[in-house]
Amino acid sequence: MARFLLLFVLLPLIVSPDLAELPVCGLYQACASRLSVFPLKSTDTVFEDDVSSGQGSGTHISEPIYDEFVTAVTPFDFEAEPRSTDTRLCRCEGETDDEPSCSFDSSDNVLTIDSTVSLSLCKPVKDTVHSKCFGRRHFVTIIGQLDDNGGLTNITETHVPCTCDSYSRVATEPWTEGFVLSYRCIQD
Repeated sequence: MARFLLLFVLLPLIVSPDLAELPVCGLYQACASRLSVFPLKSTDTVFEDDVSSGQGSGTHISEPIYDEFVTAVTPFDFEAEPRSTDTRLCRCEGETDDEPSCSFDSSDNVLTIDSTVSLSLCKPVKDTVHSKCFGRRHFVTIIGQLDDNGGLTNITETHVPCTCDSYSRVATEPWTEGFVLSYRCIQD
């Protein structure tokens, strides 16, 4: 019984690494990542049989709907509250357990990649990353694991050499520890 109790007490210490065990963040590394998962939209929509696709059986035949003419409808409800998971990737220089400096509480330190991925830097983004992303060669890079649909399930490494107002994922490549996802600026 005492061994079980000892294991029960020590298990959280083993699962959550100590801050001192994390490597010190590099200049262009995020110290933490936040992945948000949004709930699926409710399926309360009622479709009429004769106009749903135009290709099934029915009394009225209409033109088929092609993908390039229809805006993609996401199955996720981005208006709802997401379920978020924060992960520490490295520790900031001089950071201690008593005085943590890596947090999503300060919006100046947070870089939002899209509605599901945010990164926290040790210092404000404008003080850390001085260049704007431009052209085809400047990317924000994230290494992590993907689910079957291509969505990130966890982040293990980041490289943020530049910033911009909004990003788009442009490449996903296999990597030794998962996949490398490259994000480029969306030019308005």
